[in-house]
Amino acid sequence: MNEVVKLVESGRDDAWFGLFEAEKRSWHWSLTGRDFYKERETDFYHWDAPQSHHCGYYKQELFYTLACHQKLPFICFDAKEGTDQYVMVDEERGWSYALEYCRSSYTSVRNDAELQIIQSLAVNASVWVGLFRDSWVWSDGADSSFRNWLPGTSVWSDTADSCGVLLKNESSRWGGLDCTEMHPFLCYSNSMLVETKRMHFKVRINLQNSALDINDTAVQDGVLEQMKLRVSKTGAKDVQLRWKKQSDGNVFDKE
Repeated sequence: MNEVVKLVESGRDDAWFGLFEAEKRSWHWSLTGRDFYKERETDFYHWDAPQSHHCGYYKQELFYTLACHQKLPFICFDAKEGTDQYVMVDEERGWSYALEYCRSSYTSVRNDAELQIIQSLAVNASVWVGLFRDSWVWSDGADSSFRNWLPGTSVWSDTADSCGVLLKNESSRWGGLDCTEMHPFLCYSNSMLVETKRMHFKVRINLQNSALDINDTAVQDGVLEQMKLRVSKTGAKDVQLRWKKQSDGNVFDKE
């Protein structure tokens, strides 16, 4: 994550990354790291009733849902052994505040043994745990539940038209914007993060042969190859060039 922050802050704009909204919502535990879970532990849910809200709380060995802004005490996770792994916080707050307070180490309940530990702390109280539902998915198919939203961001919308963006002026916390907006974007390859920028240039071409049609595909391909050759001689790498068509289907206007 630190590499991402440095890369975005060195640029001039917010940047897209591989997170987008889908139509289907799924439940996740906020504590990330696949090594933390054994087989089927990420799906350990003791629901009491149908899930009508997007944040999960615990009460007397069962999970319930509640509007995320509602205030409850909560339980954080600490990387220790035994019952000391879990810390009860009696301050009543909304689910997102509890996540920030726990610094993402929000409680996951992986099995019946941990369910009993939570019960010993909560007794009869209703407490937030790190269980949430959203419709955000990773473009590469990863199942990571890591989230880094800017506090106050509405991430439980009823429409699937937003994409995740790294906010340059917010220490690269996440926001959601219309997917059609134009922004630089990040690619990930061989453990390297690469910032990709899309730039538009206007080109004026003077034809020595007036018989040539500059909107002919073959002519445009020839001109583009010459431009690519010029760019390669500058030493620039990973630069792609292409023509942008106008609404009438042509690339160029004659003066």
